[in-house]
Amino acid sequence: MSRHTVGTSSVPLLRLSGVLAYACASILLVVWCSQRPFARQGDAWEYLATTEALANHGSPEVRPGDVHTMFERVDLWRPRDSGARPAAEVYARELDHGFVTAPDGALHTRHFWIYSLFAVPAHVALEAVGAPAFNALIVTNAWMLAAALALVLLSGAGTGRDRLTFAALLLASPVVWYVTFTGVEVFTWSLVIAAMVALDRSRHDASALAAGLAATQNPPLVLLAGVSVLLALRRGRRADAVRALAGASIALVPLAWTEWHFGEPILIAATIDVGRISVTRTATLIADLNVGLIAYAPWLLVALPLAVARLVQRRETTGLAVAVAMGGVALAVQSQLNWNTDGRGLMRYLLWMLPAFTWIVFHAAGPHWRMRIAGAAIATTVAIAVWDPPRDTSWLEHRALARWVLHHVPALYEPEPEIFAERAVHAEAPATWVLNGVRDGWRVALPVAIGRPTGEVTTLLLDRATLAEVPRRFTVPSGYLPELERLVGAGDAPVYVHPPTGTVWATSGAVDGSFAPSSMPWPQPARVARGARPGGS
Repeated sequence: MSRHTVGTSSVPLLRLSGVLAYACASILLVVWCSQRPFARQGDAWEYLATTEALANHGSPEVRPGDVHTMFERVDLWRPRDSGARPAAEVYARELDHGFVTAPDGALHTRHFWIYSLFAVPAHVALEAVGAPAFNALIVTNAWMLAAALALVLLSGAGTGRDRLTFAALLLASPVVWYVTFTGVEVFTWSLVIAAMVALDRSRHDASALAAGLAATQNPPLVLLAGVSVLLALRRGRRADAVRALAGASIALVPLAWTEWHFGEPILIAATIDVGRISVTRTATLIADLNVGLIAYAPWLLVALPLAVARLVQRRETTGLAVAVAMGGVALAVQSQLNWNTDGRGLMRYLLWMLPAFTWIVFHAAGPHWRMRIAGAAIATTVAIAVWDPPRDTSWLEHRALARWVLHHVPALYEPEPEIFAERAVHAEAPATWVLNGVRDGWRVALPVAIGRPTGEVTTLLLDRATLAEVPRRFTVPSGYLPELERLVGAGDAPVYVHPPTGTVWATSGAVDGSFAPSSMPWPQPARVARGARPGGS
């Protein structure tokens, strides 16, 4: 038997070994997620309650019994001798802003229920094996991530090496920290991957369906769904275009469902303002040291513009159409009023854009550059995991890179004021405020500051209305106050001030180098219009 024969016969065995290893790793990830202690982030209560409702009676209507069972499951998995208060007592106030009573008296969540529907099989399976059913969301995240990467490995375009490199590039990203995040981010990330794989195969109908499903939870992705429809039309495939349009149309289901039940198409309209779309917010997505791409995927800032330029040079319609659509998505997410959102490191709105951005880069790069880019992504993610791994409270803390700059060269980092203020005081304004028309509630906490561990302030954020509070909260020489007033100016906008060395000192204590009240001075939040506390009378 020749060496060539032996080498050829070993290929199927290697492939089988790889499939088995991947399957085992995926199963281990799912099992690990199933055993996690209770935690909730993002809009978890809405999705948990709706999953419970769908599993209990097949309807997304949240009934008192569903909420009671949801809290009961949390209590069941606490140590019996922990002495903790009942979950309903601890968390009940967190539910106010996420639930709305329809005109017919039924209670529903503000966010749509597709993600919860996908989580029902995990909920049923966890309950069947005696595992905590409240982990249904993160178990769903785990299997969807594994399925998306398997789709790349088995059905992606290019050689086996290309597919493996692309899968590694997708995984070596902030998605690893979002697997146990109880929100729609990994769900959407996985569906965007499915859309890109289908697009590579010219399966416009499947691509539009995947993107449309993603858009039911993150509406700007309807632009990505529209790419498949337009490409099918451009190529003269009318039947394909009709099927793609049908797939993309699922993105409209939430609007129709909400209109049917509430007489209005959007329940979160109060949280959106297209006037917030700006160069400043675009810069946040790109270059913010706490939440931007520069801190978590710096390679993308170089590779993506070069990739787009190369696609323009080649006149590659598909890649350019995806780039334009994702540019629109990046603008659309900026309409969110709550700009410092619950997340783990990278802003969660960016997470589900990453697969499309990565696909654009991979589509334009040559084989050797693909390997180098994957290596850079892996090195970046490993470095973050070692030196500054994101955690549940990351969105209310300045991350290590931002802290270093704020301590040593503070003038180089002046983020969107909301990002700075809420991370300085480690809290955010109540979600009920914005629903009742109170915008920029974080301004109640001004003035806030950050400085060195010695107590020396390096950056102040204040406005004219809070100028008088500065000498009460900080030690400031009387001679510096006129200069501070001059720097603040006559306008209403918050202003960053970098006091001269040794001028301003903290008097109210230090928390991670941030000097401000330990919590926001919030009054009691008002009742949300049309809202109702789940489980209440």
